[in-house]
Amino acid sequence: MRKRILVHATLLVCAAALACQLAVAQVKEPALPDLNRKVLKFAEDHLGKQVGNGECWTLAAEALAEAGAPRPGAMGVAVNDFGRKLGAREKILPGDVVQFEKAKFVHRTRTGTSTQTMSHHTAIVAKVQGKTIALLHQNHGGKRTVGTGSINLDERTEGTVEFFRPRPK
Repeated sequence: MRKRILVHATLLVCAAALACQLAVAQVKEPALPDLNRKVLKFAEDHLGKQVGNGECWTLAAEALAEAGAPRPGAMGVAVNDFGRKLGAREKILPGDVVQFEKAKFVHRTRTGTSTQTMSHHTAIVAKVQGKTIALLHQNHGGKRTVGTGSINLDERTEGTVEFFRPRPK
């Protein structure tokens, strides 16, 4: 009997601790804006598939249109208008669109160096961990289907990287 009470008490403590962790996680991470969530879902749902003509821009444009945001290049919206441009100190979120111009990233390890260049490329943010950004994009690395990749913003040595928050119509 005493053993059973101890087990129940232990389970209650574990449940309370888990509930506290979930509450803290919810406080730390604000809810993803609805448009960001929809843009991200569109890109994730097309992983391994070609969207439109397979160009990188097309993935972002179609994801924005499907989410209910203005589609770049249509109805008076500029071709590279992916939403509201984020300021330098704003938090990057999954579902944001990123535009690379003449960007070069150099990753150094103990054993060598690798370089990634994106002269003119558009992608969708999949996940953010510190300065590392996981991407969903197509027409990269010789593949015209939606795939994944990542960059570390601290490893940029050239060019520009701009982030855009989807906005409603």
